[in-house]
Amino acid sequence: MPKCELVGLQDVFRYAVRLKDFDGGKFTYEEEDVGFKFPLSLECIALYDLNKTFFQFLLPIAYQLTELNLLHVSHLYRNNYYLLIRMCPNLEILYTHDIFDDKGMKLIGQCCKKMRKLNTGSEEIAPNRLTEKRIIALAQGCLELGSLHINVIDITNEAMECIGAHLKNLCDFHMILLKEDTETILPLDNGVRTMLIGCRKLEKLSIHLCPGGLTDAGFGYIGKYGHNLRYLSLCCVGECDAGLVELTKGCPKLKKLETKGCPFSEQALSTFVFNIYSLRYMWVLGDRDHNAWAMTRPNSI
Repeated sequence: MPKCELVGLQDVFRYAVRLKDFDGGKFTYEEEDVGFKFPLSLECIALYDLNKTFFQFLLPIAYQLTELNLLHVSHLYRNNYYLLIRMCPNLEILYTHDIFDDKGMKLIGQCCKKMRKLNTGSEEIAPNRLTEKRIIALAQGCLELGSLHINVIDITNEAMECIGAHLKNLCDFHMILLKEDTETILPLDNGVRTMLIGCRKLEKLSIHLCPGGLTDAGFGYIGKYGHNLRYLSLCCVGECDAGLVELTKGCPKLKKLETKGCPFSEQALSTFVFNIYSLRYMWVLGDRDHNAWAMTRPNSI
């Protein structure tokens, strides 16, 4: 639903005793309505334009919250968000941005043991520029994570290996390197290999790096250990056609491939299509911004 003034919904909430999911409300800085209450049945909530008074209304329902969307809130009240996270032991899904620093992400790892999905935003909407320390804290604390979407400013093989060592239920991993930290150590071949070995349930893998982020050997690891991959998205990785050839040797369940800025020839891509029998769709965006969708064997078994 569109954003609306929460104070205007006070009577609605009084009668919505079974409401479980609410998305779209906001507090303005003028509102100080001490009589406002959320329905005690709420389990999923997304809020906008919050002021410092909103926490007193949210804390009574924090314990039963399973989903929380904080992508559109201000970073001004960081200590209040820390308090909120401490009160949400049953949280399973969290959308957030840079309101959580290293300390905050460590706190999430300590308090939210049931977390199944964490999304730190996109490049367009309040991206959370995670550091290696934050990634390690999450991986070591939220062992039930099945979906992890992160934007990073630095990443190392150690952080990727930590994900593989702890997140055994990971099915969906999406990572974008925002190129803000030139100290990032590339390539990530060994980290990707260890992650794929450890995360055997992984079905969706999206890795957007900068040139040199993944070599042809790294492609070979994806093919060799990506046994359950169905969706693969790669940006600015690989060295030449040899990487795609190595990928062709594995990924027996792959259905969709997306590549952007990868150094593959049309011949290599065509060969890949015909050699990966499970492939249904492929999208390619080259260096000259030429893109095309290709549908392969849509009616085959």
